[in-house]
Amino acid sequence: MFKFIFSLFLAISLIAGLNAQTAWKCDPAHSSLRFKTTHMGLVEVWGRFAKYETNFTQKTVGNDLTASNFTLEADVNSVDTEMPDRDKHLKSADFLDAEKFPQLIFASKSFKKKKGNSYELTGTLTLKGVTKPVTIQVKAGKLVTGLQGEKRIGFSGQTSINRKEFGVNFNAPMDNGDVLIGEIIDIFISMEFIAVE
Repeated sequence: MFKFIFSLFLAISLIAGLNAQTAWKCDPAHSSLRFKTTHMGLVEVWGRFAKYETNFTQKTVGNDLTASNFTLEADVNSVDTEMPDRDKHLKSADFLDAEKFPQLIFASKSFKKKKGNSYELTGTLTLKGVTKPVTIQVKAGKLVTGLQGEKRIGFSGQTSINRKEFGVNFNAPMDNGDVLIGEIIDIFISMEFIAVE
């Protein structure tokens, strides 16, 4: 009888371990959501979303991010290119139409391990009411214990989108054969998390 109870307890423990999840909260002081594109075909112009919320749960242990879940919701009104007039234009219907579509949303579908600490993060991006599949190339850092004894983990990633596919069409031709604002937007995420106790 004792052996049966012990075996049952062990089986339940193993199942619980397989289903265990670690929840993480974003550390905004060491995280960012940035983007860049070209201006007149001359230079790169950078911007960021200053306000966003994340939800990240790790279904594995240690440094392995396989099968983890990650969502990010950015406040479109927090777009910041360090030029208030330009930011106002970006929030208008010419571009992001922040009044009508106040959120940019990424929702993951899978973290697929590639080589070493590299992953392919697939999911959907919703921008200006349009949802499209995207793939983010991710590099993960090693799990670490912070200075206050807290567990920390993080990853950085990059992807590119064509803004016209999301209905962001405003542009003007230039006499050098280029356009005022590049159609390809490079997006960069850098996220550091603290384990939720």
